[in-house]
Amino acid sequence: MRQRLLALLLAIFFSGAGFIQPAQAKSAATFGKQFPWLISYVGKTGDELVADQRFNTLLATIVPDQKVYLVGKQTSLRTTTKKMLSDAPAFVIFKHNRYVVFSGEDKHQKEDKIMIWLDWKSNSSALAIVHHYGPDDPKQFRKEPMLYVVSEGIDPPEPLPEDLKFMIKNWLLIEGVTPSALTYNGKSASAALIF
Repeated sequence: MRQRLLALLLAIFFSGAGFIQPAQAKSAATFGKQFPWLISYVGKTGDELVADQRFNTLLATIVPDQKVYLVGKQTSLRTTTKKMLSDAPAFVIFKHNRYVVFSGEDKHQKEDKIMIWLDWKSNSSALAIVHHYGPDDPKQFRKEPMLYVVSEGIDPPEPLPEDLKFMIKNWLLIEGVTPSALTYNGKSASAALIF
């Protein structure tokens, strides 16, 4: 019930911040041409999106095939993404007729959260995960949250797009998270790069 209420509050917040409904959405280049079906999930929850068989192709496009220590064990970034989007999902939203965003959290470790952002008009996407394990000791829970950001189509030292930075900041604010450590594309990062 708490997750659904939070998802509804997020949807209300984002609707006031320039998010639009699917009826107003217009598909554009790249992601829009590759995954036009994604827009039909705007306003639905992430678990509905993950249940669509086409989601696996989208996932392979936007999330690198990496092994990471994030949830108390070594896992695949794609497996973790799918699990967290299914466990306690929020609504899929579409902002400025350009950005598709969906998020969720781990139902067993509710402090661990995920957000995916993709630029509908380009090949750029990013994944942000709040986690409490590793990398120094992947079995040890840390009270202070860490933020892991990985991006396809945006490579350091290229800065993250301002709209993505804004989205990450607002997501962390809504979730009540202040990260103690930042990782971007597998390397320690400064706050200036992500925020």
